[in-house]
Amino acid sequence: FTVEEKTEEELAAISSAMDFIASFPGTILSLGCPTDHRGIGDTKAIEIAGRIFNRAGEIGKTRNVPVAFHPSSHHGSVVVTRPQYEAMMAATDPSLVKWVPDTGHIIRGAQNIPETLSLFRERIAYVHLKDASSDGVWRMMGAGDCDIPGVIAHLHDKLGFDGWLIGEEES
Repeated sequence: FTVEEKTEEELAAISSAMDFIASFPGTILSLGCPTDHRGIGDTKAIEIAGRIFNRAGEIGKTRNVPVAFHPSSHHGSVVVTRPQYEAMMAATDPSLVKWVPDTGHIIRGAQNIPETLSLFRERIAYVHLKDASSDGVWRMMGAGDCDIPGVIAHLHDKLGFDGWLIGEEES
């Protein structure tokens, strides 16, 4: 989602995916994390991805398919740290683009999970529960630095979130 010359191609693929999932009520189209493998820099990559995500959100509105993005901490990802999260949130329209927080990737980005969830709570579409250690190593759920019961309690009790929680094993 960061190659400007491929924007229309990306949007055509997104539109095609929406055509398929629109027949499944309640489905959310989750878009992956933008990456920079060409050396354009985080700021430019986030700017391009933000435009694509917003346009995807506009397409989704016409088809009643909500759109969200899923940040990750994999090599080349440009939405890993708090400043990058803030930049992506600023680059996307909250009425068009939601967010799929992932606890493991939040840990790997050296962020505080409850603080990050609280900061962007109005954007949460659903949550990936995953575990990692603060040194960036994926761990079995419950064996890393994610206080999973604490995260669930925070989401429910503090943020009033009662949506989908998806347990994801990545170790």
